Amino acid sequence: MSEVPVQQTFDWTQDSAECIEGLKFDLETQYDFVLDNFTKHNLTRKDGSRVVYPEKSKKAGQEILMYTFFWTEQQSNIVFKQDFFVQDQYRVNERAPETEDELVQMSRKLGYKPVLGGRFAVGDFVHLDTKIAAKLKLKALTDAEKAAGKKAFNTIDIATIVLDGESVSDSQQNLADIDTDALEELNKLIKEKPACKKFSDLTAKINKLGAKDSEKFKLLEPAMLAKDAGLLKF
Repeated sequence: MSEVPVQQTFDWTQDSAECIEGLKFDLETQYDFVLDNFTKHNLTRKDGSRVVYPEKSKKAGQEILMYTFFWTEQQSNIVFKQDFFVQDQYRVNERAPETEDELVQMSRKLGYKPVLGGRFAVGDFVHLDTKIAAKLKLKALTDAEKAAGKKAFNTIDIATIVLDGESVSDSQQNLADIDTDALEELNKLIKEKPACKKFSDLTAKINKLGAKDSEKFKLLEPAMLAKDAGLLKF
């Protein structure tokens, strides 16, 4: 029988270690990430039990499935998770991107081109070791999370993602081509009552105008470009 080694003790009175700054991520800084893992899994509670759809839903009693991206920040090696519900259908509307499902928005940032009426295949755009640059944002809490006293945490801001190999100008689709008249009209729409407090308010206003005058729909593309370039003044 091998002997169990006796625990060795050390003199701690002269110990000294370097003091370094604690990890803190700036929401205005762009960071580099790599996709180290991606899973499809059950949604579970802390006690390990699986969450199912409520009785009144079409999938009553069925287990809820999730997709999870695991993005590793390259300097700190800290992993940021992004969770999305697995669905049978995904909302696609390139003319009104704020109405699309977040996973659809993510797929576009990863080079995928989903189309209305087509099939949405996760395997076509999820590839391990994919590299991106992106900013972080505070994840919005649900009412239940707020009631439970949970704190908001950082997550990747999908709107800021730039796929590795693209330049910022590439990802913004040649921002220099933004029509100055369109930009002026967009900022005018933002100020017109009811004033727009966020980008989704602006696109909603454009869609409402487009219902009466289809030419107004042409403002959606320059609106997206101007948003990415930070040229809209809310």
